[in-house]
Amino acid sequence: MFNSPAPRATPRRTALRPRETMSRGTPSIYSERASERDRVEPGTPSARSSRLAVSRASPTSTAGETIRTVRADDQVGEKVYWARNERVAISSAGQLPREVQALVKDSDLTTQPVSGHLDLESGFALVTTSDGCVAWNFVKVGVELGEMWMGVNGTQRTQSSPTCYPFPAPPPSRPQSGVPPPILAALYVSSNNSEPGVILLSPTGELRFWDSMSLALANVERYQVVQLELGSDDYAERIWHVEGNVFVITTTTSLAFRLTIVSQGGRLVPSVAPLTRPGGIFGRASTILFSAGEDREGITAVTMEGGNVYMLAGRTVQKWVIGPDGHKFIQDTELYDAVGSALFEDRWSSGNITLELRDLVGL
Repeated sequence: MFNSPAPRATPRRTALRPRETMSRGTPSIYSERASERDRVEPGTPSARSSRLAVSRASPTSTAGETIRTVRADDQVGEKVYWARNERVAISSAGQLPREVQALVKDSDLTTQPVSGHLDLESGFALVTTSDGCVAWNFVKVGVELGEMWMGVNGTQRTQSSPTCYPFPAPPPSRPQSGVPPPILAALYVSSNNSEPGVILLSPTGELRFWDSMSLALANVERYQVVQLELGSDDYAERIWHVEGNVFVITTTTSLAFRLTIVSQGGRLVPSVAPLTRPGGIFGRASTILFSAGEDREGITAVTMEGGNVYMLAGRTVQKWVIGPDGHKFIQDTELYDAVGSALFEDRWSSGNITLELRDLVGL
């Protein structure tokens, strides 16, 4: 598995959207932290780097630096980068645990897609299928936390197999057609807990929350449940971490929900509320966030910049204020023609060019 931190976020240009399922060994971001996209982390070393050395690849025409690995049993503690430049570093985060290797190997990716995610804030990795989620501490397997992220000298290796934490998937509340996608997963990191909490969400809207990772081994049935109110043709599609205890859940019809993890009576509790904006001739609150039909086929990106949250749909970007205590719609901007005209100038008016807005990235 690998991590590839993205640039800081501000809604100024478009890029390709990461795919939501993966072939064997290729991670996708089913739960994507918007706050993680605001920073670039250094690359992480491979758990196999005691058997790998790094050597520079042949020169490239880009400004970035590419490095390939070669076997050398006498090299210890070397960082293994697959690609690196001044903005992005792609490196090995270690081998999959044996249990996860078996899970991926035994999965028919045509009928049972697999999703993977590295959570840099907690140091845990997630692999999900439609049946459940497996988590493990990939930082603890390779090196000490600070050494992995900061590159401190004195890297130490461990030969022990990591502890895996399996969680069952929330069951669907209604039948689904086609191949069931992997469940959505996210981690909640609190300064008061040594272990992250786990959020799992079924496509039909049943959310389960475990307030501690260790519950997977001790009492996996001790979870809390929240049900999202979704239409018969709507499905939960992504979980985005905005900041702190605030998440945004988006659906296939471009609805959105604010998920917060709050403390009640000394216990962490999930709370969900639909995002609404003024709509109609009387300005009443409506859960329909995008008016154009092209914008009602899923929200492709959510990111935070300068205290505001930006959501991108098919042709439009919206600006929101979303926090633990509520949310407020600020404005929306039609990007399709603006970006098309800027990129293609006079050719754009011909109608022969089709543009897809897939992501928001920072400059």
